[in-house]
Amino acid sequence: MIYLNLRLKKGLQFIGLTLLLSLYPAYQQELSQLDLIKESGSLTIISHSGPSTIYQDGNGLAGFEYELAQKFANELKVKLNIVEADNYPDLLRAVNDQGIHFAAANIAATNLRKKSVKFTAPYQQIEQHVVYRYGSTRPKEVKDLINKRVIVTADSTHTDILAAQKLVYPNLSWVETQTIDVDYLLRKVSNGEMDYAIINSNEYVLHRSLYPTLNVAFNIGPTHNLSWAFAKEEDDSLFLAAEDFIARADQGGILAELKNRHYGHINEFNYVDSKVFLEHIENRLPQYLASFKSAAEDHEMDWRLLAAVGYQESLWNPDAVSPTGVRGLMMLTRITAKETGVGNRLDPFQSIQGGAKYLHKIMNRLPDRLDQDNRTWLSLAAYNAGFGHIDDARQITEQQGDNPDDWFEVKKRLPLLTQPKWYGQTKYGYARGGRQSLVYVKNIRRYYDLLVWRTAQEQRKPLDPYASIAMKTPLINSI
Repeated sequence: MIYLNLRLKKGLQFIGLTLLLSLYPAYQQELSQLDLIKESGSLTIISHSGPSTIYQDGNGLAGFEYELAQKFANELKVKLNIVEADNYPDLLRAVNDQGIHFAAANIAATNLRKKSVKFTAPYQQIEQHVVYRYGSTRPKEVKDLINKRVIVTADSTHTDILAAQKLVYPNLSWVETQTIDVDYLLRKVSNGEMDYAIINSNEYVLHRSLYPTLNVAFNIGPTHNLSWAFAKEEDDSLFLAAEDFIARADQGGILAELKNRHYGHINEFNYVDSKVFLEHIENRLPQYLASFKSAAEDHEMDWRLLAAVGYQESLWNPDAVSPTGVRGLMMLTRITAKETGVGNRLDPFQSIQGGAKYLHKIMNRLPDRLDQDNRTWLSLAAYNAGFGHIDDARQITEQQGDNPDDWFEVKKRLPLLTQPKWYGQTKYGYARGGRQSLVYVKNIRRYYDLLVWRTAQEQRKPLDPYASIAMKTPLINSI
């Protein structure tokens, strides 16, 4: 995937440090694996690219697995280095044979895999979905897969499940692809080359808006736990530190926060909305793409975020007008247009520049201490409801003992601004759009994710799915 900017020089530096330490065996014997990692300043994991693991967004690397591993590295006060693999055998082999510290890659902790690696406590549970295309025959049970074209990832839990089912249904057959890329499997079903695919439930949730014509037929096999995978070694120091970190992340709400951040805004799926959005990406977005990119660059933001705001505001319709008087592609008020130098709100290119300037202004009004994600979501809410109302909600959040810089805390207080008990205490009073702003931000996050993943697909080099794909071994400095 494009975001994986391989830096061989960094990899050689890391290897050189490892060789240097190997010259001092007596010294090494005194240090545990955890101590050696802290002394080297580097923690190296192996993963694969995808929406549920690691991907590139406008702020750099992102993804559930990446952010969880980065928090662990931050706690150890070391840099996080990432190696990419394209198939499951490479993932587990690297943990045991190539000096990778652990695998963080949506790996199900099955009994078979426990024979070769050891797993931390789980941080997420998933099911296995059989996915089919609307308009085709929906299978209801395993025997309905017989004589159908079923595709799965090789050496995955899905192949294990099918192998077990084949003992009951000898005529059951399937196609295995070496790539871990879930998008490849779903695309095969979507375009009719395959009848069904089996994928993990968390992957389906993240991809279904990209493939609105696909749906879940039934679940197959047991529920699985996702865990980090470590080599079976006598030195358990790093493994135990990771175990402790996962336990505290669970108890302290870090896992819940990450799940909310990555999955919370996409649980509500709208078939029509997703289908229309994908059509508008093809038919409307190209007319304004250069303007979104130019305005975003001028105001230091991701063009896909700005485009997502434009879509939420007007469906990229330059002639949009609301009953309240806002108009244009970015739906600017007269006051906002004047503030941002927009003379004609119905000129889409002026409107995009004005919207970018206004959003950038809001972002800069928030305190410097905010991280980029919270700054973005709070700014979007302010774009919709007004900065004053969001500031009121932040003050209520702080009064109630929670973090006013955390969007997930502040959004709980926005509905309070419609209640006299609360808005009577605020500077800006009643906020008609308090609840509406929650939907507004959720939609933009979903549109933004779709644009990020869509552009990542376009930039990704095609894989030969039936070839043996060698692991990319250079180390990647993700900091």
